[in-house]
Amino acid sequence: MDPELLEASLEGAADVVLLQTGKATWALAEALPDRLDVYGGALRIWWPGLHRASDPYEHELIFVYGEGDAKRAARKIVKSILGESAELSEELVSSLQVATAAPLEPKRRDGREGGPSDRAVEELEDELNSMSADRKRALEENEKLRKKVAELRKKLKSVKGRLESSSGQEDDPLRSGTDFLLGVRLAYARTHDEGTRHQYPLGRMRVGHSFMECLRDLQGVELSKVLEVCAQVASGIAHTIAGREVHQLRAGPAGSRSRTRKSDGAQAWRCALQTHTPGARRLHWWATSGSQEPTVEFASVGHHDDFDIPE
Repeated sequence: MDPELLEASLEGAADVVLLQTGKATWALAEALPDRLDVYGGALRIWWPGLHRASDPYEHELIFVYGEGDAKRAARKIVKSILGESAELSEELVSSLQVATAAPLEPKRRDGREGGPSDRAVEELEDELNSMSADRKRALEENEKLRKKVAELRKKLKSVKGRLESSSGQEDDPLRSGTDFLLGVRLAYARTHDEGTRHQYPLGRMRVGHSFMECLRDLQGVELSKVLEVCAQVASGIAHTIAGREVHQLRAGPAGSRSRTRKSDGAQAWRCALQTHTPGARRLHWWATSGSQEPTVEFASVGHHDDFDIPE
């Protein structure tokens, strides 16, 4: 293969260098990272950015064993660098036809004359390229999993830290908004199995400015029930339970307009904490959406006929 004609076919997109197998290729092997050298009539494409940790499969090694291999190798190089639509120059094709008219007969490793067939070489190279692509995908997937594991470990460490800091203290969800939300998370973990938690993950939530005061004054319903229902609301499970009677909170009886908070466009919602009970309690909350991260803001607990919600 004429290196000058090959370089001309590449239209200046790459430099072509010819080295005779011997001292020059040994020196090249010492200068390059492991498994990135070339010798013995083979060709190699070194892409920009080569470094010590480079993957040898990303810098393709192309073998030339017998008649027809030179043209196939030249075509592979030109198309790899210039794109699939690129073609060999007529001068390069002519030189390859002349060169392959009387091909060299390489020796096999066992010393016998003749090399593997063109078809066998192509099949091996296709398999090598396929393995290289599979390896690259596996490395990318491994990197994603590594980052996910690191993120989960960070979250676990944070949770452990919060648990350690609160150890020895009496659990009291009414002590503060933070303690209440912790109680909601614990209720969620206790009352739902792993499959349900995967299908209905606990969303972002916060406590409204007057919600804790409302809870401390609440009578006639257990706090554990409030925590359980809040967990159902924040995970979306409440919408699947008919008895919760989830619906948008309106300004009055049926037919009135729904409530929207002017400051951020949050929608007001309510659901049943109790049913078939005189003065059955209802949980009211704001739900943000749109450009914001969806958030549930617990606002108040009222009676069945109470349509008020603090903003």
